[in-house]
Amino acid sequence: MTSTLQFENTHCAGRFDQSVKLFDTQMDTMMAFSDAIGVTEIDKNARARQLKAPGWDAIWGNKGPRDDCGITIRKEKFEVVYEETYTCSHATYVNDRGNRTDSTEAAFQIVKDKKTGELVLLGEVHTPHGMGPELRKDNVRSDVARAYVQITRAYLRRARILMKKFKVKLAALSGDWNLDFRLAWVRAWFRKFFGGWKMNWSYPGLPIDGTHGNRVIDGTLLKGLKPVKRRILRRAPGDDHNGYTERLVAI
Repeated sequence: MTSTLQFENTHCAGRFDQSVKLFDTQMDTMMAFSDAIGVTEIDKNARARQLKAPGWDAIWGNKGPRDDCGITIRKEKFEVVYEETYTCSHATYVNDRGNRTDSTEAAFQIVKDKKTGELVLLGEVHTPHGMGPELRKDNVRSDVARAYVQITRAYLRRARILMKKFKVKLAALSGDWNLDFRLAWVRAWFRKFFGGWKMNWSYPGLPIDGTHGNRVIDGTLLKGLKPVKRRILRRAPGDDHNGYTERLVAI
């Protein structure tokens, strides 16, 4: 097992209010070229069933529109060693759209590459919408800012615990972060908060196209991996954002 691990990692920010048919069509499209797919806003088991299409193995939560991240992996490429959904926060907050949320759940899978034997931690999270520069303060005051910090801290802490427990050196933590990585203060906050991790857009830099309009609010935090090829996916009718796919290799 001397070859270098590489795989196609895809992130899709779904829309909980779109039909099962639209979701199924989009998943079929992404499964044609992906080895691992992280999805947000699954919402219903009827939609999540497509994550376990023939040849795929998946984990997802189903507690509500935000509490519903999922991951699915191609079984020909990976074997699932461990998987879980993890509650990052029970914080109650109302975002700038007036939507009330009382918990946020992330999804994790530890998978073994069948060719190299390498273990990889995969994660997916959906953080609160409506965050602004308040996040730069040492002591945030609004409910949504406190929830954002609590969720991201718990997501990272749980990832570290799983990596230590299973002796995993490689990780890809994807998410709909709802912060624009085109802004210098956002990039600085992530470098400080996630010290030792690198955002996928650091290699070699931000994409020309955004994931939500011109904004880049989705991304993958990497440990021991880097993207050698990537592209923004055209937004499908059943998606909330443009997704992206990236060829990740071990470094």
